[in-house]
Amino acid sequence: MMGVTPARAVRTMKEWGLYGIGGNCGNGITEIENVINAMHREAPEVHLIAKANAGIPQWRDNKLYYDGTPPVMGRYAQRVRALGATFIGGCCGNGPDHIAAITEALRTPLSGVDLEVLLAEKAAIGDDSEQEKGTGRSRRRSREP
Repeated sequence: MMGVTPARAVRTMKEWGLYGIGGNCGNGITEIENVINAMHREAPEVHLIAKANAGIPQWRDNKLYYDGTPPVMGRYAQRVRALGATFIGGCCGNGPDHIAAITEALRTPLSGVDLEVLLAEKAAIGDDSEQEKGTGRSRRRSREP
């Protein structure tokens, strides 16, 4: 979030009257889930945008590789929707198969069992995430007190 917490970012941008606010790219799926979770808790009325990388990029055999498979991205889409995102897609490392998996996951109604599992995953992201506290950034210095 470049030195600002998700909660502060959504508070500030909400004042600008933007239609949608969110996160993209970043350090993988978990970071975007934490950002969406924090933003939704701060401003549940805001349309949130989630566009995660397909995992963390790795350099292998002279090319960039992302470990987030299409099924992984489909599950991510279900989680960020449960966390409050209304616009959901992918950023770096996502291709047509990833987007198709996201689309299918969001079209497929969840069974009661699936919903319970999803809610447990959502709870694991919960209030004590390092991202929300602003302490999860190892490469960036915080500008907030």
